[in-house]
Amino acid sequence: MSTVTAEFFARPRRGDDVANLLLEILGESLKHDDCEVIRILRDQDDADHVTGLTQWTEAHNYPITSSGAPSAASPPPSRPC
Repeated sequence: MSTVTAEFFARPRRGDDVANLLLEILGESLKHDDCEVIRILRDQDDADHVTGLTQWTEAHNYPITSSGAPSAASPPPSRPC
């Protein structure tokens, strides 16, 4: 099993936007047979701190491009929204 996380620190009061975007993007991961779990986590003390988590059967099943970067179906790198 392999777990991949992407942590985001949204601009003030934009945490909902980030969480909704992650739900949309991480939904693409469900198209891969080996994606077992997707979670969007929110910090109870800071709603603008959002984490996306995907769990895969094996690390080599996580979609990575030849350059080593996540594919388009993978969560994007963290950036302010």
